[in-house]
Amino acid sequence: MDRTRPIRWLTRRRIVWTIAALLALWLAWQVYDIFTGKPRPTIDYASQFYELCSSAQPEGENAWPLLVEVLERVDEAKMQLEQDPLAKQYYRDGSSYPGGFDDIGYMPQGSPRLRPHMKTLDALAADGTFDLIAQVAAMPRCVRPRIDGTPFHEVHFKEVLPRFAQVRTLTRLQVARLHVAADSRNWQECRDIVDESLSICRQWSFHPTLLDQLVSASCMEAVLAEVGTILDERSLDERSARALLDAIDQRSGLSSVEFTMEGERLLFLDKIQHEYTASGRLPLSSFSRYTTPPTMPGTPPPPRSARATLAGVAALVIPGRGAAERLSVEYIEDLARVAGETDQASREEIDDYWDDRLPMHQVVLRDSIFRPSLMVGSLSSIHHSIAATRLMLGLEIYIRRHGLAPESLDDLVPDCLPAIPVDPLNGKGWGYRLRGPSASIANYDLWSFGRDGEDNNCYEGDGTVSLRHTPGTDIWINKPRHIPEGLKR
Repeated sequence: MDRTRPIRWLTRRRIVWTIAALLALWLAWQVYDIFTGKPRPTIDYASQFYELCSSAQPEGENAWPLLVEVLERVDEAKMQLEQDPLAKQYYRDGSSYPGGFDDIGYMPQGSPRLRPHMKTLDALAADGTFDLIAQVAAMPRCVRPRIDGTPFHEVHFKEVLPRFAQVRTLTRLQVARLHVAADSRNWQECRDIVDESLSICRQWSFHPTLLDQLVSASCMEAVLAEVGTILDERSLDERSARALLDAIDQRSGLSSVEFTMEGERLLFLDKIQHEYTASGRLPLSSFSRYTTPPTMPGTPPPPRSARATLAGVAALVIPGRGAAERLSVEYIEDLARVAGETDQASREEIDDYWDDRLPMHQVVLRDSIFRPSLMVGSLSSIHHSIAATRLMLGLEIYIRRHGLAPESLDDLVPDCLPAIPVDPLNGKGWGYRLRGPSASIANYDLWSFGRDGEDNNCYEGDGTVSLRHTPGTDIWINKPRHIPEGLKR
């Protein structure tokens, strides 16, 4: 009996020491992984991304090389215009716009202020840039060449982001051309410019990222807004109005939500596999980047919040790669579903829903994902612009036929429009009224009830962009063009 006690005691001690040693080794490995762990990508998401982009477009000549040439020519012309001494004088005299091609739409025709702008347009026409734009728009395919790099998602956006500013500049040029053509009453050229502009916006949307979709939608909205303003300022003949309506019907379709979200999913997964270590943690080097809000160059960083610090610490010690991949896929699927719903919740409700769903330690997702409201707002806004522009064109056709505006929008069906489009912002109809008893020519007001769907008799608040979707306000569709005081001379 006495000999069994030491044996039992020694066995217990060995077990304790073995467990302690294993715990020490496990802790040492955890510390080592936190300090030195490196991402270990295993899946080539880049190939999947470019295959997605290529397979979604028809076969034919690729417009991308010519489009890049057009973007660079137009960007160079804009920079030269803004350095013109006479153009620079406008900004000092009261222009509230950034310059370049924007100011053309706000200056009276024949004004000496327009000379450098018209000179730039003439130069672009003379060197064949406008012909290149038409050639690009006619091509069936526009696919970016593959950008190789590790990590792929960082290289992709580094190369692509500068193009977003350039395509916006191209849109501003097209809007300026549209304004000049309308002043000359060259309706065929107006139709061609609208067709080209919407075609290029559509091509751009077939690059599968949410940023591409947002840029495409905003550029398309700018073109449609100018069409609406022209309809309020000018009188088109019926043939020209129908030609513009046909161009919008044929060219205004963007890529599907599912296509865009599939590209976003691939970019998310590539980012996750490059950011998280093989064991699922963030390396220590990521702590500062993911817990300090981004700032403009040269500005001091804001103080780190307690929540951000806790999230960074949690991301270092809690395995999260698998969970992050799962959450990213769920995010994409839910975002596509929410964006496709007719009855949209408010932007704040959608964003708060995602803030509550994402675990605190998933800082890569919190840092990377777009706010869901961006997709929802972009889609409903562009569809709203398309519907409103089609409605104004239907009214223009009716006015040319009958010499006055209709008593009701229902009078447009079926001769002018096959049906009255529903307002995508709220799923309802539109506000419409005649301004006087005679209802001569285009003497009417047309408005949207806004996101809340309540008719406020065309009340826009103070008319600022920030209030356009505020409850209690409407959106005046055929509102006259606003010209800053400094540009009226």
